[in-house]
Amino acid sequence: MESYEPILEMSHLWFSFPTEKVQILKDINLTLRSGDRMGVLGLSGAGKTTLLKIISGLLSPSKGEVILDGERVDRQNMIKSRSLSQKMAMSFQKGGILDSYNAWENIDFALAELTRLSKPERKERSFHFLNQVGLAGAENKRPKELSGGMLKRLSLARVFALEPAVLLLDDPTAGLDPVTADEIVSIIEKYAESRNVIIVFSSADLSVCFRLANRVGFLWNGTLKQEPSVFDFKKSPDPAIQHFIRGIEYART
Repeated sequence: MESYEPILEMSHLWFSFPTEKVQILKDINLTLRSGDRMGVLGLSGAGKTTLLKIISGLLSPSKGEVILDGERVDRQNMIKSRSLSQKMAMSFQKGGILDSYNAWENIDFALAELTRLSKPERKERSFHFLNQVGLAGAENKRPKELSGGMLKRLSLARVFALEPAVLLLDDPTAGLDPVTADEIVSIIEKYAESRNVIIVFSSADLSVCFRLANRVGFLWNGTLKQEPSVFDFKKSPDPAIQHFIRGIEYART
């Protein structure tokens, strides 16, 4: 039996908010296959989170389309197609954790919505993935009892438990101290190495991006500047990329 290898395609994506004239994203094209870990770098406000929301179907592009395994990804298809909605999961920068539920119930809520697992099966899976991210013993704690790093772990456990083909991570180490950030990166690395998945993540941290990614894109003035590998990205002759890497201010043109 052949292993499942997801393919995610972005074709001529454009995006702007209806009330604004500025194009946030301009003609973005990208194809990712199983095992690809795509890091999306960019300045604050460059559109990194917007791109992830479009990939997930939470936002609709002004033009263009996102295709996952031959199916168009948009809000309506995600609602109608359980199989499509199960293939993709997103961890938000602020966690998206529900305050009224404890740790394992936050995972159970997502599993109940998107899978056909029984309640005992959902609880077993919730506890398993909490253990995987280092939250064993915190299953019954409320979000207010968890630190920032623990909330990040809980958010990761929730998307891991869904076992998606595509994992979207919005700046997974934002606001964390270096030690906790390193632990979060290690958790993602371990998961990526054990699964045949596509990972797309945003970051403003070069060290995180270069450690997690095997491909890198840089959002600049709405376009996604791409290189085939991290090595090529570091050596790119593009002045905007080099100025970003070296931390030198580069005027928008």
